[in-house]
Amino acid sequence: MQDNLDMLYLVGNGPSREKVNLNTLSEWWGMNYIYRTHSPDMCFVHDVHPQKVMIEEEYYKKGKVCVAEWNELPIEMWDMIKLGLPGETHEVRKEDDDAFVMQGENYYGDDARSYMIGYNRAYANNIVIYENQLLKNLYCGMYALGYAVHHGYKNICLLGFDALQFDSGENVYNKQGLYTYSEHNEYGVRIIQQSQFVSLMEHINIEHPEVKVFFKNPIEGFDQIVYNELLSRFKVEDKWILGQGLESLI
Repeated sequence: MQDNLDMLYLVGNGPSREKVNLNTLSEWWGMNYIYRTHSPDMCFVHDVHPQKVMIEEEYYKKGKVCVAEWNELPIEMWDMIKLGLPGETHEVRKEDDDAFVMQGENYYGDDARSYMIGYNRAYANNIVIYENQLLKNLYCGMYALGYAVHHGYKNICLLGFDALQFDSGENVYNKQGLYTYSEHNEYGVRIIQQSQFVSLMEHINIEHPEVKVFFKNPIEGFDQIVYNELLSRFKVEDKWILGQGLESLI
């Protein structure tokens, strides 16, 4: 298959992405911190801490970002909402902010964190809010795949998704202190993302059979991903139930 196919690229943060010149891609979406070094057509900033950093660095004022679920609150409610928040509170607020969101991490663990993230509504058109119950709690890249399918894209290529393509949980940002180890250790990324991917591909196979998903092959172009082959390849022991979570935790 040739690279001139009408293709949407989803670019993850696995080290393999560094082998591809992203400037040569047509339409592509990136994940989390990739906006620091590249300019995707849209950046999925799904995880809470990357959202906080992205707003703090004001990327949303110049680039389009998808934040999944985000319930806007007027800035006048800041002090009231702050009272009684669980865990350690992280605040991002600038002088021109007129709205904010409150996000949480690890509320069911010992390291609970609350994030109050202010922003300016003048740039609201750059912030894509997409709530889909079926995609709830998916990792950022898997959410982007679901978003693309549900918005009519028929040919989608995954690039830099090393947990899926090469069975590796490495991330180019792991050593930069941008993720906490408990959330982004190799086992968690690799196993959970594989489980999510298998369930999402099952959904695509049944509900959207016209959609084709590929891995980027730098030598031959594209390798189409076949759902039935994933079942034997990954041997998922804990199934991800779309819209809910790992079967063992439901």
